[in-house]
Order: sequence, then C-alpha cells, then structure tokens
Amino acid sequence: MDSTGGQYYRSVARIGRQAAEALAHAHARGIIHRDVKPSNLLLDMAGIVWITDFGVAKTGGKSLTTTGDIVGTLRDVPPVLQGLPVVAGAGDQAASAVGSSLSPGDLGVSLGTSGVLFWTLEAFEPAPHPSIHAFCHAWPGTWHWMTVTQGAAGSVKWLRDRFYPGASFAEVDAEAATVPSGAEGLVYLPYLEGERAPIMRPNARGAFYGLTSRHTRAHVARAVLEGVAYSLRHCLEAMRRSPQVAPRRVIVTGGGARSRIWLSMIATVLGEPLTVVEDLGAAVGAAWLARSGVTGRRDPLPLHVKDTVEPDADRGGYDAGWELYRAVVERLDPLWQ
Repeated sequence: MDSTGGQYYRSVARIGRQAAEALAHAHARGIIHRDVKPSNLLLDMAGIVWITDFGVAKTGGKSLTTTGDIVGTLRDVPPVLQGLPVVAGAGDQAASAVGSSLSPGDLGVSLGTSGVLFWTLEAFEPAPHPSIHAFCHAWPGTWHWMTVTQGAAGSVKWLRDRFYPGASFAEVDAEAATVPSGAEGLVYLPYLEGERAPIMRPNARGAFYGLTSRHTRAHVARAVLEGVAYSLRHCLEAMRRSPQVAPRRVIVTGGGARSRIWLSMIATVLGEPLTVVEDLGAAVGAAWLARSGVTGRRDPLPLHVKDTVEPDADRGGYDAGWELYRAVVERLDPLWQ
C-alpha cells in the first residue's frame, strides 16, 4: 500500500474512533437513544438539528435541508430546462410511502426483492427494537419507523429460477396452492443474503427444516411463500413492542402483491386484512414531493384501492408453522453469531 492509501485508512480509522466516542458520549447524556443508527449519528432526530456540543464538528458545516425545499435551479442543461427548480427529495421507501398515500395509522408492506414494513409517526419516538430504523419522513414534521427482511420476493425469484426454470410466477403459485397451510411441517428461512430484521445477522443463511421423503416441489414452493410471511410477522412483532403500532389498515405494494395466494398467506400470518393499492412507486412519490415544493401544497396523493384480502378463518397450519419457524431461528442463531 502506498503512503496515500495508508493515510486514507488511518483517517477512516480516526473518524471511526471519534464517531464511537461521540456516540458513547451522546448515549451517556441521553442525547441520542441507544438504538440510534450510524447514519443518524450527529442528528438530533426529535429536534432535527445537528448535534455539535460534544467535540465533533458538523458535517461540513452544512445546514439541514428538508424534503420539498427548493435548493437551486438547473443550469448546465438544454435551454428549455434552464432555471427549473431543484427540489430536495427523499429516500426510496419514504418516497414510495408518499406514492402509496401512507398516513399515520397505516402500516405499509412493500413486497419487493426485500420486504419492508413502514410505520408513519406524527411525533418522533425512538424505535422499539434495534433492528428498526427511526428516520425523518419525507413530509416535514413527520417521522417513520422502517424494518426490513432481506429475502422477500427475492426468495420467490430464487425458487422460480432454481426449481421452476421457464415457468411463470403464476405457475409457481398454482402448484403451491395444492399443498395445505403449514406445508406439512416444512419450514423455510428466507436468509439467502443474511438477515437485517429483527435478528440482525449478516451471517445468517437460508434453510429448509423438516424435509422428508413425502415432500415434493410443491411443498418447497409453499414453504418459501410461507417462510417470507413468517419473517414479515417476525419484523412486525418487533415493531409491536410499541403499543402504538396497532394498524387501522395494512397497505400492500410491490411486485409480490400480484400473487393472491401469497397475500392470503401474509394476511393470515399477520392477522390483518391487506389493502392492495395501485402501486405508483417511489418515482411518482418523489414527483409529488417536488410538486409540493414548487406549489406549497401538501395534499396527499389520491389512493386507488385495487383489492382487499382478508385473513383465512382457518389458521391452524400457519400457527404451527410460525411456532416451528421461531424455534428453528432460535436454535440456529448461535451458528450465525
């Protein structure tokens, strides 16, 4: 390594030590909740101000910018675009929440490659579990909690590609529907890429437990779909450590929302009806925020409900599957530490 590279890594190490010392100091003084995420290290989330009173300088001395603020205009662009306002945006999940009109009391469930649970707050509250992010929301004066299971639709794509080459997702669903709930004792852990929430184990790995000679490809398909539903419930139970998480409705978006059988499983495992909406996506949410910044209007994006999926009355197989899922995770956890 040359001297420049050595200086770079020594600088990174020094900054890391300073950050750790600052965090310990802030925790001791009660400035930051103990579950603060590194990305929020120097930000007082409740007051939305930089913390600068314990020996660490502000990030570049820059002020905070709120989503919707006009931060400049376009310059080095074709003449027709010159002078257009540039509006501060938002993260993908916050913009997606705007695009699906999530409001306080709504629990958002996004079934993309990963599975995201999103809860809007009208006042800042520290997250009830270390795996849950507590962030400023895109709308000024609101916050949100967000928790993520890594392998949601990503698990289903893996299943289709490896076990059903050339088949459609609808064909996978149809075969999974031939197996009763609980997959006759076969359970799947969707940890193909490690797991974020709620176990926070980057070394976790996917697994099937309970496989016997009677199980078929259809059982594997059913187990994968159910396993993701159990993982979502695992995340939700961490959120429900806070009594305020009692959704008035659960709004579902993402590519996985096209699967009716999967939605039925998730509704039953979570014990909540699911409201399926037209998924306009994060890009439309970001455009709506830009509109708000330019016009000053903060009306919600109109919500278009496509379907409602109720939990199944018979949940016996899912209850047994959930208990088995939790038991397997607890017993394998020492291997992932």
